[in-house]
Amino acid sequence: MADIAAQTTQGDADITAESLEFRGKTGEFFGIWIVNVFLTIITLGIYSAWAKVRTNRYFYGNIYYKNSAFEYTADPIKILKGRLLIFGLYAVFYVSLELLLNPFMAGIIFIFALIMMPWLINRSIKFRLHNTKHRNIRFVHHAHSGKYYLFYLLHGLLYVVSLGFSYGYSLSEFKKLLFDNSSYGSTGFRYNGKPDGIYWQLIKTAGFTILLFVILMIFVLIISTLFAPLFADGASSMDSDSKEAIKKGAIFVLVGIYLAYFVLIIVGKAAYDAFVGNYVWGSVSLEQTRFKSTLKATTLAWIYGTNVLAVIFSLGLFTPWARVRITRYKCKNFAISCPDISSFIAASQEDATAIGEEAEDFFDIDIGF
Repeated sequence: MADIAAQTTQGDADITAESLEFRGKTGEFFGIWIVNVFLTIITLGIYSAWAKVRTNRYFYGNIYYKNSAFEYTADPIKILKGRLLIFGLYAVFYVSLELLLNPFMAGIIFIFALIMMPWLINRSIKFRLHNTKHRNIRFVHHAHSGKYYLFYLLHGLLYVVSLGFSYGYSLSEFKKLLFDNSSYGSTGFRYNGKPDGIYWQLIKTAGFTILLFVILMIFVLIISTLFAPLFADGASSMDSDSKEAIKKGAIFVLVGIYLAYFVLIIVGKAAYDAFVGNYVWGSVSLEQTRFKSTLKATTLAWIYGTNVLAVIFSLGLFTPWARVRITRYKCKNFAISCPDISSFIAASQEDATAIGEEAEDFFDIDIGF
């Protein structure tokens, strides 16, 4: 198993930070993925719950720490029930707004969804952690939904009043809410990060993104300058040729703008995941256990960008390769310093519902644990 070349001092002992190991293979996952896609299509989406469980079980089961794999234990029936409920709410909203032209009913459903969102997010976290095991010990989330309602009420108002500048503070407080109410068995996580640390990572993210964006713009400008004479030569001849030259030039500029936008999105996400993610995990502890994330923004941007292009140009067939590739990189750059993993004790846990997780998937909410 690969080790990150760093040691964490705990009292008088030096504990080597040992990275996670991903043993999955593209060929193996491709077989699972293609069957999932086929069965999901022919069952009109019903099989998607089983597809999700099969996919998660494959990835969890191939992530190892100290030669022990993680486990995903969710029941697809529970996921299907939650998914059908959320889809039903959305269907009623859509029919009310678009077909019955009843904005009042649609508004009631929308407000109901907003009111339920903190509860759904809390249930989603509980469900995910409850169904994640390592060495036969489950992860647990203990927070009551009231904490999430209070958080979103206060921080939502703060975000509006501050015109968005409170984001770093709110993100830090959300991580604290998330980790301080979670545990591995009976051992609780602790988040020691500070808002100023998050703000500094956000500044680095913005700086890195702007720098690469400027470099790209300079490159596009140079290429445009080199090709400008070709357009000019066409424009100096006949009117039809002039129009054609202008059209080609416009297409060239438009492609350059779309390319710049694509790079901006990819680089921004990569920088955010690397800088903020590394800081957050470096601020988390589990008694004497420490975590270390060493993601690099440039490497992540390259992987994200090439993954997207590979999936697009392969018409989706490279999706398994892309998922295995990014998972292997993230595992390789995530290390845990644990003096004695056998000391953790499993805690009693309440059953978790799947409804919250399905709402998160359906409405594309990033919980970020």
